[in-house]
Parts: sequence; structure tokens; C-alpha cells
Amino acid sequence: MKTVNSINILEDGKLVAELSDNSLYYLQPAIVVNTYLNNEKIRIEGLPSEFLDVDISIDEIDGVAFAGDFGALDTAIRELAKKSNTLFFGGGTGGVIPNPLPISATSLPLPTGASTAANQALQITQETAINTNLALLAKLTDTQPVSATSLPLPTGASTSALQTTGNTSLSSIDTKLTSTNTKLDTLISNDANNARGTTATNTSVTAVAALSSGTQALLAAAAVTARKGVILTNNTNRIIYILFGAGTANTTTSLSVIMPSGSLYEVSNMFANVAIQFSISQATATGTILVTTVN
Repeated sequence: MKTVNSINILEDGKLVAELSDNSLYYLQPAIVVNTYLNNEKIRIEGLPSEFLDVDISIDEIDGVAFAGDFGALDTAIRELAKKSNTLFFGGGTGGVIPNPLPISATSLPLPTGASTAANQALQITQETAINTNLALLAKLTDTQPVSATSLPLPTGASTSALQTTGNTSLSSIDTKLTSTNTKLDTLISNDANNARGTTATNTSVTAVAALSSGTQALLAAAAVTARKGVILTNNTNRIIYILFGAGTANTTTSLSVIMPSGSLYEVSNMFANVAIQFSISQATATGTILVTTVN
């Protein structure tokens, strides 16, 4: 394995190393130094891809005999790199390049066609005139006068002559709202007649046996004020499907409430006086449905 005997700096900043076999190795600047403490070796890297490994077995650095430990080697190699880089970048005999680099430029020649004070008279005159005119203009933040006695309407704009259809639609909506309000008043009145706060005078419980199939009535329709409330209790061993009002109850599309076995359902006052029927999905149902009416 080859080792490095000595390293010296050429005039252009390049490093030349004499190896243990007396061959020479040239390293291109700029120089970067990396220290590897784990094996006490220093790698000197040049650009673009050259490198040289140095350890304390070296005899000479920059013309000076070396004998020392790894720390001394690291210091010596870094000073060598400073001098090499300085020479390469035009810094003279060695040392560190100042940062920032001082520059003296008391007088520099202008490029061809450059502007001078003697050629700016016309520009100064024009800029003065522009500034004078701008001073006479109102600022955008000032109140601006606007004259708009008559402005043209954009294409398709609405005019009083084109509002007939809109007026007709609004009249139709108003009529429908009036009808809806009347129906709501009726529903509210009916609900008030069946309000929970109304005193009940009679309560009855009817047990309806579970049917084997089809639809079975639970409670017939009654006058608006006849019933004040209805409570259903599912004492069967199956799910029952309740339908309020006209129609035929089934287990899929014609139903209002699904009641699991053992559940209780208090019918809203809104449906207290309509007909109630039920359907069971399985024919093996047993038990009864309790119908409690409050009068």
C-alpha cells in the first residue's frame, strides 16, 4: 500500500505529493480537507473528483519536516489547504482570501452608449411636465363626480314591460301559501283538541291476538275528539309492522312504524283518531298486541 512521503505546493496552487514508491501525484484545487478520527486519517479532496489520504507517517509538508500527532497533522494540512486555495484564486503568496474582498474603484470607465448627466436634460424636462400634470389630477381616494342621467341597460336586462310572467308566478305562489296556511291551521287545531294536557275521562285496553298471515285491524277510525291518545304494546314473539290510515299494511312498502317484540309505542296525537292496522312477516307468531285507548 502506497503512503505519502511529502506534499508541496506549486506556483499555481496545485499540490504535488511524493508517494512511497517515489512517484508523483498531482491534486487539482480548490482543496477540501476532511478529518476521519476513527482511523486517524485525513483526506485531501480536489475538484472535481481527486483525493489523497494522509496520516502521521508523512515526512514533509510544504517544505517543512513533520513529526507529530494526529492533531498536529490536521492543523498542518488545513494550513496547506488555505495556502493552496489562495494561490489558485489569485491571492499571491498564500494566506486566507478576505471575506468580503476589498475593491477600490475611484473611477471606472462607462460602457459605450452609457447615460451621462449631460444627456439627461430632455428626460428631466419631460419628468417635470409629467409631475405637474399628475398634480392637477384628482386622487382615486377623492370623491369623483359621476354623471348618469340615462344609462343603457345590458342585453337581457329586466324591465317593467317584461315582468308579467314573474308577477303571475308570484300571485300563484301567494295563493298556494294561503291554502297551505289554512291546512296547517286545521292540523294545529286538531292536535290541540287531542293535546296531552286534555283531561282523559276513560282508559281501555284491548288485546288483539297475533294473526297467522296477512293484515289485521287494530283500531277503527274515530271522530276527531273521540280519542285523546293511543298506546300500542307488542306482546307477540315477532316484529309487527304498523300502518296508520287507509291502505293495507305489509312488511315492506306499506307501513308507518316497525315494533320489535316486547316494545311499546305511543301514537302521536296527530294519528290518535285514524284507523290502525298491522302485519306480521312470519306465520308462526304467538301472543297479543295490547291497544290502550285514552278517551
